[in-house]
Amino acid sequence: MGNKGLQKRFFYVGYIFFIIILICYVSFNHSITVANAEINPKIIEGRDRSNDCNTLVISCVDFRFVSFIRVFLTENLKIKDDYDHIAIPGSVTDIIRPETQKITFDKIDILLNLHHVNHLVLIEHKDCGAYGGSKYFDSDEKETEVLSNGLRRVRDILNEKYPNLKIDLFLASLKSVGNEKFYYMERIYGAAFNHSIIMANTEIGQMVAENCDHSNDCNTLVISCVDFRFVSFIRVFLTENLKIKDDYDHIAIPGSVMDIIRPETQKITFDKIDILLNLHHVNHLVLIGHKDCGAYGGSKYFDSDEKETE
Repeated sequence: MGNKGLQKRFFYVGYIFFIIILICYVSFNHSITVANAEINPKIIEGRDRSNDCNTLVISCVDFRFVSFIRVFLTENLKIKDDYDHIAIPGSVTDIIRPETQKITFDKIDILLNLHHVNHLVLIEHKDCGAYGGSKYFDSDEKETEVLSNGLRRVRDILNEKYPNLKIDLFLASLKSVGNEKFYYMERIYGAAFNHSIIMANTEIGQMVAENCDHSNDCNTLVISCVDFRFVSFIRVFLTENLKIKDDYDHIAIPGSVMDIIRPETQKITFDKIDILLNLHHVNHLVLIGHKDCGAYGGSKYFDSDEKETE
């Protein structure tokens, strides 16, 4: 290859490198940031007490329900920022399917052992793309029946494997009331709140419905860990720094992106990403790891902070 060819190749490599740096700078203008300095100290004060939390939530990733589920957990179940949250397409379907059941149990076991969880909250939602959407069912009643029975089946599987865990089951939906849209949560099993159908925070529910029920499209897919110590911080960072409030799907699994690296979980993870690319036309991936991650053995596994960062 001649000198001109080499110069041309180096030019393109340099150009691509410049674009990557520019994109990183545009996303947020600090290599290390504190997301919303006013909110973050409260998060740290509340979270930095131990590695224990009471509750593990398992739900779907659908961006239309992200804010509603958060409001429901905070306002109705009163478990603000004190829960691990596994979010995967199809919610609890991975517990039913033989090819994904063991991998899912492994993830649950990690959180039971690390954070001493004693309460499971399982949330399905209607019009879920993993089932083919509401159009797959003959009627609203049939969809409710199938999803509710699926949740009860998962409860029975989990009761057999984890007999000492308290389990609550919920089914979320987005419904029209006149010209307005509101979110509802139906209790399928458990006694966590005293209404069979509720509207989680009417003011916020309406605002979220106006923001999110515009279409089935969103721009961004976020993949992060489930660690309860980082749940609020990541949400604030996405909202305040990356400016993608309520307009993102969010896969949350122990170890964050490890499932993309490990051969035994790579295909399953790609299948989940494919679902969201096809359903919601995602064109932007945000991958977030965190230090002191139990899936890696925690910070103590590494010789130094620098080594862990590397």
